[in-house]
Amino acid sequence: MLLLLELHVEMAKDFGISQQDKINLDSKKAQYKSKLENDRKNMESKLAKKRLAEEEERKDVAKNQKIVAEQSTRMMDCFEQMLKMYQR
Repeated sequence: MLLLLELHVEMAKDFGISQQDKINLDSKKAQYKSKLENDRKNMESKLAKKRLAEEEERKDVAKNQKIVAEQSTRMMDCFEQMLKMYQR
């Protein structure tokens, strides 16, 4: 959108527009540029938050998998001890 507005301003200059129209177009151009920059910053911020949340989720999953693996090992140790007790 900003590029189209810039092209419009340049084309309008070539065909001669009033000073007031030029000021209005430049003002709109600055507004759109500011809005686009704010939108970009907001999008980057949202993406950063999303990536952080995904990383936290991966850490939680890894932690839970480790806990499950440890519990499985303990359970197998208990079964082995029970078997040894019954085999005596």
